[in-house]
Amino acid sequence: MKHRLPYIALALCVAEVLLVLVVWMLTAIEPHLSLRSPLSPEGIRWLFGRYTHSLATPLLAWLVLCVMAYGTLTDSGLWWVWHRGRRRRGVRERFAWHIVVAEAALVVVIMLLLTAMPQAILLSVTGGLWPSSFSYSLVPVVCFSLMVMGVTYGLVSDKYRSLADVFAGVCSGFSASGSLFVLLVLASVLWHTLQFILSAY
Repeated sequence: MKHRLPYIALALCVAEVLLVLVVWMLTAIEPHLSLRSPLSPEGIRWLFGRYTHSLATPLLAWLVLCVMAYGTLTDSGLWWVWHRGRRRRGVRERFAWHIVVAEAALVVVIMLLLTAMPQAILLSVTGGLWPSSFSYSLVPVVCFSLMVMGVTYGLVSDKYRSLADVFAGVCSGFSASGSLFVLLVLASVLWHTLQFILSAY
């Protein structure tokens, strides 16, 4: 999959260029079409003035949090312990695993108290889960919980011995998953360009 990412990025770039050129030719041939050309003055103003706002979506924030959680889990060793099941090494690792399980149970209990109780504060005005404060915060809560569990496991198992180790662990996911941000930017350009073109309808 890693070797396919450059081709996916190239395909997104080619699709963007083709989309812009095709729409530009169509609007030049048929000015009465209900399409907005990205190469028109209006389109250029949109590209320069609105693209940053278009990119600043919850998807970008979720990707950042997921990459941080992934980096913490893999660097601390918790990810590999989960995959190996009971084949854990040493007393420290077993003790760290028990603490992580207790933390996970505590998170579940807290979320149940905030959603399952009468008049729970994370429910919507109508008392539903979707959409509500719970649904909007689900990804951040899961990611932050996984980061805390990973840091806890790393500290208790002696994988992390300083604040610098913890910080490096949280940041480690970006070096491994940085290509996802490039793909997100390219896909976002294509998607929002298409939205701009069709917004005249």
